[in-house]
Amino acid sequence: MFRSRDQVELMQLSFPGCSAEQVAGVVRTLGGVGRVGTDAKGRGAFFTVGEVSGRHDVETARARWQLVRVGRDGYAFDLAVPELADHLGLAASDVAFQRFEVEADDTLAEGWRAVLVLPAHEREYRPVGKEVAGSHMEVREAHGWHLVTWSPAPGTPRPSEDLVLEELIVRTRLGGPDRGILLLADAGHTTVLDVAAGDVEGDRHWPADLWPMVHADDLDDIEPARELVADIVAGLIPQHADELFTTWGPDPVRRRAAFRGHPVDLPEVVAALGLPPETLEVLAGTSDLPVERHEATDLRGAMREARGTMLDETAASRFFSVELLSNLSGIVIAVVVLLLGRDTVPTWMWWAGIGIGVVSAVAFATQVAAWRRRSQVEGRPARASDR
Repeated sequence: MFRSRDQVELMQLSFPGCSAEQVAGVVRTLGGVGRVGTDAKGRGAFFTVGEVSGRHDVETARARWQLVRVGRDGYAFDLAVPELADHLGLAASDVAFQRFEVEADDTLAEGWRAVLVLPAHEREYRPVGKEVAGSHMEVREAHGWHLVTWSPAPGTPRPSEDLVLEELIVRTRLGGPDRGILLLADAGHTTVLDVAAGDVEGDRHWPADLWPMVHADDLDDIEPARELVADIVAGLIPQHADELFTTWGPDPVRRRAAFRGHPVDLPEVVAALGLPPETLEVLAGTSDLPVERHEATDLRGAMREARGTMLDETAASRFFSVELLSNLSGIVIAVVVLLLGRDTVPTWMWWAGIGIGVVSAVAFATQVAAWRRRSQVEGRPARASDR
């Protein structure tokens, strides 16, 4: 994959043989800013923002990443990966990195769960589409709220986060009050989303493992630099939602406090948003509320069934012969008009004859299909369910 222009991206650097404490010390020394922790392979790692410059293969560009560095005069993308690696006793080629500019596989982890909470109202909760065949939705009601969950078809792979959000969020534009709260959790993270009319208007994300923020200690004494660091860190991992979820909960102070905490305190978040406490039981799969189940519908299957019914009704017509003769006559009229040409007959008569012929041809084809369908049904052995 190539880039032909400068681009700022989220990225994670991992340093083999180094502890998180070593990485944090070097980041502070060099003026870097970001979050430092231990990755899944036990390596000290640095999560920050970097800049890709010019055209090159980003998969082999360890030496070309420029990381953000903050100082008394502001910030710049001039902390090179080789400089960081050298202070840790490594070569740039030893550094492993993961980019977040392109969305990676967003398949949810085992044990994922999600619930959409929205005001109770008559809506269409049935999953629709070939890609969700065999899935279903469950709707529970508590204190004037609908608690909605979606379950994939048995035996299918774990769904992506996008698919879960798509199936649930679309419910907020199918009639009635159009605003809801969606809670999504798996082993790696918890996300709460403010959704309305089929769109996400705000979200707050809590990773399961929040690495501590690291930057040069003396930046705390410089207000402009401190604000800049706060902005950068907020871009990496949002720490609050002061401008989001503003229509939820009677106490904005309580809401802000709940959203700023880490790790996530879901009971506090649910209460701060004014949602029913039963939300937590539905999310955990322990609810004993009555369930209304809605199986997925394949629109194409429904259309085929309706078309079959129409053909059966046509085949059962008591005036089959009369209709057949009428359709053939219409086709003949169109052929004659075409042979005579537009110069021989009035324009309106020419177009009328063509229209009659088209309609008659469609009706004739439908009759033939209906007759064949009826013949197949009548010639088929009766099933046990038909007896």
